[in-house]
Amino acid sequence: MTPAGEVTRLHTFCEEIDGAGPNSVTEASDGFLYGTCREDGPNGDSLGAGTLWRASYSGRVKLLHVLKQFPEPAEPNGVLQAADGFLYGTSNGGGSGNEGTIFRANRSGKIKVLHAFDVKGLNDPETNFFLAEDGFFYGTTAKDGIPYEDPEREGTIYRADQKGRVDVLHTFSVQDGLTPVAPPVRDAKTGDLYATAIRGGDNFDGTTIKIRQKKSQRN
Repeated sequence: MTPAGEVTRLHTFCEEIDGAGPNSVTEASDGFLYGTCREDGPNGDSLGAGTLWRASYSGRVKLLHVLKQFPEPAEPNGVLQAADGFLYGTSNGGGSGNEGTIFRANRSGKIKVLHAFDVKGLNDPETNFFLAEDGFFYGTTAKDGIPYEDPEREGTIYRADQKGRVDVLHTFSVQDGLTPVAPPVRDAKTGDLYATAIRGGDNFDGTTIKIRQKKSQRN
């Protein structure tokens, strides 16, 4: 789209060719665009569980990988490129517990699961994380938290490194919100995090919160 609002269609996705529900695009250092489709993709006689693809600025798309559920990621939320040149992302499903993953991919489409979310702690990342100035990824999960099975808690803010080690920074409660969906943002000067939740709070219609980084809990 031009600054004046003139739109040119570059590519139309097809579930049986390169996936359906494109939900991210990021510019990589090689001059190509990389992104994911949350659903489908060719998988023999059936459809896959999402795709990773590369596109030129003219809209020519190359399918790099079709996700296939357990133990791979499934329903990817997007990718971004880190300083090491790899693409990193989260998925809403797949992994050893089928509760979502953090994964890494090279630009040829080879995928490695770095962390599998599980039902006994934190799971169900609805959106991708972001890469902060301190070199860590920050994201949210929509369900569970620490302590596990506390009915007053649902959803977390977490920090992850490039090896897939995850620290829980905050578990939401009814008072400060429930079910965070969007990733948090981080103040680079103070390290404070800002986040939203779609439920909870005084009127149970959602909240915006600020938290200071404190001692974390490893998941």
